[in-house]
Amino acid sequence: MTSTPETPATAPMLDPLESEAAPRTRRQLPMTPFFATLGEILRFGFEGFRGLPAAFRLYPTEVIRQAAIVVLSSALVLWVFMTTIGAIAALVGSYLLASLGAQDYLGLFIAIAVVQAVSAPTFGWIFAAKVGCGYTAEIGTMRITEEIDALAVMGMQPKVYLVSTRIASTLIVLPFVWLAGVGAILLGAYVVGQVALDTSSDGGYFDLLWSFQRPIDIFLALTWAMVTLLCLVVVSCYFGYNAEGGPVGVGRATARSMMFNMVIVSVQTGLFYQLFWGVNIPLPIAN
Repeated sequence: MTSTPETPATAPMLDPLESEAAPRTRRQLPMTPFFATLGEILRFGFEGFRGLPAAFRLYPTEVIRQAAIVVLSSALVLWVFMTTIGAIAALVGSYLLASLGAQDYLGLFIAIAVVQAVSAPTFGWIFAAKVGCGYTAEIGTMRITEEIDALAVMGMQPKVYLVSTRIASTLIVLPFVWLAGVGAILLGAYVVGQVALDTSSDGGYFDLLWSFQRPIDIFLALTWAMVTLLCLVVVSCYFGYNAEGGPVGVGRATARSMMFNMVIVSVQTGLFYQLFWGVNIPLPIAN
């Protein structure tokens, strides 16, 4: 009985492609995901604005419905908050000016610090919390329940129907809502500053208020507010349209949209105020 010689065990041959080391991935900078998301939001917003003609042509009833929803469900909340902001500003301004011996100049404080500097960002923050989060949650729910896919199957244009119509309703309704909000700010400031605290005569108050408030200032503040609001609508729709992961994912998308919107409002506050009044504050003071 002969025994066959044992062959020494040899290492298995590897594929040359498998034996090569995997290519080293480029290390991502901490801000890379933020800027990538920002680029996607810009492209998403461009597509939304490009679909405005189709929104008015194909879905005019949806544009009107979205405008009505904003007016009926959110306008009163926005105006109440704006009235509160005006009242708080008048309260703070009256005591601040009283400490300087200039309590009679409350109208100047309201015109410069409130109408020009506070009205647009305050309206933006409230809009982001009340309307923007609602857009994200509504569209995100449609995404996870496959309603957006159903719209595409039925031959509709989901982005135009869901995003462009909301942008169109913003352009139609919110200028008037914001102007009414400015009126609410002035009402709250007058009630607290003049009726409650009696800082000065009504004639002196309104003389200072309108002497330091030009029509162009209202137009510039309106431009600032509308640019901010359009950005908020685009960001809110983007996070809702791209939501994933079930109800938890919708909640995360809503939280992320709120975070982005707060950053947008804060950054635009510094940019627009510096652009419009940074070197040209209307102070017609003379001997």
